[in-house]
Amino acid sequence: MPGQRSPETTTRQQAFITQLLGRCERVGTPLQQWAEAALAERGVRAIRLIQGVLGLTRKHPREAVLRAATTALTHRLFRYKHLERLTIQAVPAQPRLPLISDDPSIRPLTAYTLEQLS
Repeated sequence: MPGQRSPETTTRQQAFITQLLGRCERVGTPLQQWAEAALAERGVRAIRLIQGVLGLTRKHPREAVLRAATTALTHRLFRYKHLERLTIQAVPAQPRLPLISDDPSIRPLTAYTLEQLS
């Protein structure tokens, strides 16, 4: 669909679609392929979808969005909520730091008495 105009799109819409596909290509080839498939599947309704997915690149790592686009294309998923869910699942969880029980700046509980609290 990138080079050809569908009867339901105007010249302005086609120019905007071309611009969106260019932005998708700059993010990565998997996203561009997903966007082209979304346009073929949903037509002009995919314009807002693609805009939303491009917005995911501002909130999540690029690699996570590309991984989600690859998965979504494989399963033919063309809804924002699917891409968002896949992107969130693709983001690795932050490692949890262990709690420190012994530190020189932490006084033991036995150091606190009721007399000191009054």
